[in-house]
Amino acid sequence: MKKTLLSVLAVLAALSLVLSACGPTMAPTATPKPTEAAKPTEAAKPTEAAKPTEAVAPVKEVTISIWHQWSGDYLTAIE
Repeated sequence: MKKTLLSVLAVLAALSLVLSACGPTMAPTATPKPTEAAKPTEAAKPTEAAKPTEAVAPVKEVTISIWHQWSGDYLTAIE
């Protein structure tokens, strides 16, 4: 009796998981409309004074070292 009851409960639990995974997805109820505050204004636009005037320094070359424990044929295949 206990073994049968446990089997039935296990099948019901698995079935409930499968059915809940196949359920409908939640659709958004309403899409937000843009407000007047979200639109760019004249004050938000960059001016000539806000633009950088100096040239950007060149980027230095960087070497990245990877520590690994690969060896033998595996290392040869990776390289």
